[in-house]
Amino acid sequence: MAIPTFRQVVAMPQVTLPLAGLVYNLDYDVGHDGLVGIKTGSDAMAGGCFLFAAQRTIGGRNVTLIGAVLGQQGMSSNSAAVDEADVLVTAGFASIRPTPVAPAGHLVGRIVTPWGSTAPVAASTSPNIIGWPGLSVPVSVSLDSMPLPLPNGARVGVLRVDESGHVTVVVLRTERPLPGPSALWRLTRP
Repeated sequence: MAIPTFRQVVAMPQVTLPLAGLVYNLDYDVGHDGLVGIKTGSDAMAGGCFLFAAQRTIGGRNVTLIGAVLGQQGMSSNSAAVDEADVLVTAGFASIRPTPVAPAGHLVGRIVTPWGSTAPVAASTSPNIIGWPGLSVPVSVSLDSMPLPLPNGARVGVLRVDESGHVTVVVLRTERPLPGPSALWRLTRP
């Protein structure tokens, strides 16, 4: 499906071919309920099979779901495979939803200084990632240099979530001021 020509061909509900004339795609659901292809097939041993792709917009992002149904039996094993794919697509998309990385103002950490001052750090915005139950995504935190003292709301770094190349960035800010070291602390340290 990453190859544009392939994607275009498997999405065709019908085509006129030289010598063969008008030929219909046996995937009668192409173009309905977000199904964009791919291929039906059957034989006595395998039963009805359907490799499918479906697309929907979720949380403002296009999501493609690719799956396979194998070994369907019945009067029309291909139709049974396409019908089961409809069930899988409906269930699959029902579980995919926008999920906040961290709600705005949500505590994600704390800065602790050697002299004992602390300041909570929170997400400044609440962007969403597209996810489903059980999804694991890499999360990393990068800290900025922090000259002290830090005022309330100072940017201290970013949190990055990488969803297979789609990176979401959340700026991290202090939730209260962070004072610098006292004169006494500076004088008594080597």
